[in-house]
Amino acid sequence: MPSGYIESASAKGRLAGLQENGGLEQEKMMTKKEFKRAMCCGLGRCILELETGKDKEAYRDIVLWGCTRALAYDVQCEGTRGWYLYRLARCFPDADYFVEQTIPHFYRSSDKAGWAFDQFCDFLGMFAGDENRAARHALWANYHRMYELLRSKRRRLSNGRLPLFENFEALCIALVRIGVTREGAEAVFIRVVQDVGNLMLENPLLHTWSFDWFQACQEHEFGTSGIRRILTRRAKESAGVAYYVAAMLREQKGREAQSCERREARANLTAREVWEKLRDGAETDRLFFVMQTRLMMRRGSADDVQKLAGLYRAERAPHLRARLLELFANRDCADLLDAETVILDAKSEDCGLRDAAFRVLAHMHGEAVRRFALELWRHGARPGDVIDMLANNYQAEDHDRLTALVRALPVTYRERDVSWHGAFLAILDLLERRGVKRPPKELLWYMYEHTLCSCCREYILREMARRRMLTKELLQECQYDCSEAVREYAFEKLRSMC
Repeated sequence: MPSGYIESASAKGRLAGLQENGGLEQEKMMTKKEFKRAMCCGLGRCILELETGKDKEAYRDIVLWGCTRALAYDVQCEGTRGWYLYRLARCFPDADYFVEQTIPHFYRSSDKAGWAFDQFCDFLGMFAGDENRAARHALWANYHRMYELLRSKRRRLSNGRLPLFENFEALCIALVRIGVTREGAEAVFIRVVQDVGNLMLENPLLHTWSFDWFQACQEHEFGTSGIRRILTRRAKESAGVAYYVAAMLREQKGREAQSCERREARANLTAREVWEKLRDGAETDRLFFVMQTRLMMRRGSADDVQKLAGLYRAERAPHLRARLLELFANRDCADLLDAETVILDAKSEDCGLRDAAFRVLAHMHGEAVRRFALELWRHGARPGDVIDMLANNYQAEDHDRLTALVRALPVTYRERDVSWHGAFLAILDLLERRGVKRPPKELLWYMYEHTLCSCCREYILREMARRRMLTKELLQECQYDCSEAVREYAFEKLRSMC
């Protein structure tokens, strides 16, 4: 995965220019280090630099580096960087070069877990939509190759996953997308559905699998009722389509039934029943810990939540105490616990209990929490947790220390000891609150410049807009952002300025 980047002096200068002068100085060429960092963030300035700069060749190797690895921070939320890298590559007169260099990586990643294959599909799909023969051939050739591999596949990974099948689904989505016209896309869709149905029918390993993400994408693109009418009609003519439809409906009904059953089962749990589930290890779903006390509060069972708080206070086994704590790691329920008690657990030698206590403290209010955060700050300990606690209990005198803490966090793809992403979200929550004295609003510029998460960048821009910090030049840069939501937001804002 790409590594993180440290802000250089020249990068600071560019950011200062964006703030003070209302725009980047495009005549000043970005250094290679700046360009690479901005490309990993998905900032629109990289495309502007290539479109308007004098020496785009200086960045060729960096763009190629990006084309051959997954750049998105969280693909499930953001999508891939396929469009963004496509736009970067198209800035070069020999854009085909990037296609040719990416194709071998595309083939090699076909049976690999992760998100690189998804990005390659989107990237090559963009070029195939432009009638690039090499990209179109590679997509279809790999489709046939992966199909044949799946026909003979008989084992999954030890964790139950089958990356080849998951990647095949991503490839099928890309192929339908390059159908260009609705008629062309529909023809590819039916072909894929028939092939996938036959595949599931032939291979026992795939009997119970479904193509639910593929199906959801097509329903979103062409409409649920229209797609299902087509499938119903074609199912009468093809055993493969019929099996695909049956698998789709089975998956949908099973998911709905499971969700309803789980929701009903959890909605009526008492404090004692929740405790027994935790004690017996019968509940390991992370969503259970996140939502159970909230569900109780919403149904008017505050007494049950208080009983759980009492069970937490009485419990002595660290692992069970930690599990009970997890139930209160949310903004609705954290303050029902005694801060001093949770702080004692945050000092525990048991790492599970200690971490659970810090997750609760991130949502707690009160002077005791703030004092503890300042104690940790003075010792240089747990900076991410200190940011969470200070942001939630912010006072004007915290401005400089909180700003310095956020700026000192390493912004990398692999978050180990400290989460910059969580810290950025804590700052956004702070800035969205009304009536805060001396808020660290300048951190909005810093977070815009450094976040690897384009979803967060959209929220940052919206908060900047609320505070009247957006400039025309910044919005022009955002029109080329890797995030479609950011691009659309910038376009609407610019249109409103006219």
